Amino acid sequence: MPEYLVFFVHQHFEFRYPELEALLTMQQLPGVNETVLKDPGTGNLPDPENSPLVRVQLPSVEHAKFLSERGILVKGVYEVWGHTANGGDYDDLVSSVEAFQGPEKQQILQDGKRSWRINVSVFGKKLSMNEQRERREKFRDTLPFAGPVQMKDPDETFLVLEELGLDQDLHPGMKPKQIFFLRELAGSEKNRGRGGARDLVDQQTLKRRAYIGPTSMESEMALLMSNMALVQPGDLVIDPFVGTGSVLIPCGTHGAMCYGTDIDIRVLLGTGVGVTGAGVVPTEEKSDGKDRVNVTTNFKQYGLPLPELVRADNSMSPLVKQCKGFFDAVVCDPPYGIRAGARKSGRKRQIKSDVTMAVKQENYIAPTQPYAAEDVMKDLLEFSAQTLREGGRLVYLLPTTYEYTDADLPRHPSLQVIANSEQKLTKKYARRLITMVKRTPTAEEMTVVENAETVAKSNPGDVSFANLREKIRKRKSDDVEGLEQH
Repeated sequence: MPEYLVFFVHQHFEFRYPELEALLTMQQLPGVNETVLKDPGTGNLPDPENSPLVRVQLPSVEHAKFLSERGILVKGVYEVWGHTANGGDYDDLVSSVEAFQGPEKQQILQDGKRSWRINVSVFGKKLSMNEQRERREKFRDTLPFAGPVQMKDPDETFLVLEELGLDQDLHPGMKPKQIFFLRELAGSEKNRGRGGARDLVDQQTLKRRAYIGPTSMESEMALLMSNMALVQPGDLVIDPFVGTGSVLIPCGTHGAMCYGTDIDIRVLLGTGVGVTGAGVVPTEEKSDGKDRVNVTTNFKQYGLPLPELVRADNSMSPLVKQCKGFFDAVVCDPPYGIRAGARKSGRKRQIKSDVTMAVKQENYIAPTQPYAAEDVMKDLLEFSAQTLREGGRLVYLLPTTYEYTDADLPRHPSLQVIANSEQKLTKKYARRLITMVKRTPTAEEMTVVENAETVAKSNPGDVSFANLREKIRKRKSDDVEGLEQH
């Protein structure tokens, strides 16, 4: 089977394989364990924290290009024409290129009208122009291109890529861990503007978004969440904590029909909570010299179909009964009390006065009360289990302290965890991207989850995402006391 190289961006290490797994699933291909070539020394998958390079075997060039067209963490995808590792040198690489018999190799070499260029790059070091030239010259006899050299926008771009490793491992004269001769298929080592999915990260940045709020999700993570949810054209996707719509925008970009609910009507209408960002506000949103922005403004900004929005309380959502098995994906960033606390319907304390007349007023806003994070998660999982179709996915962000263990993870018998990746945010807390899939549980799984829920109910404040704001404040206080004692 043809071999390709996936070059990841050098960040979000823990998210690489989960996203790659999702991209393979979208194409109905075998998963990471069957597709990624193992490290010959260890027999394991390459460690994503040590290298951004992953070799994969795929049926065709089209399957490989899809990884860049959709992958948010994919910098570029290349067809491997030659490869050497474990101390191999350029003589070995040249021999590997000579032995390569790809379906398009001879056609590319013999086409007198097809322009080309060869780039040289080292991961972990910068090369001089002379060093780059020396490496190119090694392939002069092996690859007698009939077409012209063209340094700007050629028909074919090749890359000689050496991997030395991370900076702290470098020392003068060290040999490359591996060397590749690659044909670029999609993206590049300078990816921006090449048409891959990475372009969307910049195009949808919050810096140029028309309507934003204090909890709006950055574009890169929102796009990654859409991929983990396997969002495809025509899918029905809902965010039960829609806010300014930042999580749904990538889903709409990927062709989904978007739905959103939020308990705060002011966020949906754009009155008093969200703010006008730096994005260009569509003309129809302007009135009397003022910008009237809300969730739909962002969708208009990107030319996307407008979402269906409803004011609803996640703790008692009417959609649970009305939309059983309706959605393909639930994608959200639940409120957890750092920048904005969760709320649900009700009052902190009962009042004796009659509120009947107030409720009838057009500008009446129903009262809300605090909504504990552990209750938010429990209700979110129940909502997803009821409204997702079989095989549908729940993708959400779970904030935790670094005392997190897998025992803290909210469970539901109808939802199976298939990915759990950590993103460090500060010294005090992180967030985890959780992906779950809806399926019918076995009797044994029902028992395991019920036992876990019993333990959680007996110690509701012990889970790492409960009372997060108070835990962070306490840790700050402890840090100050520690400094004063020293």
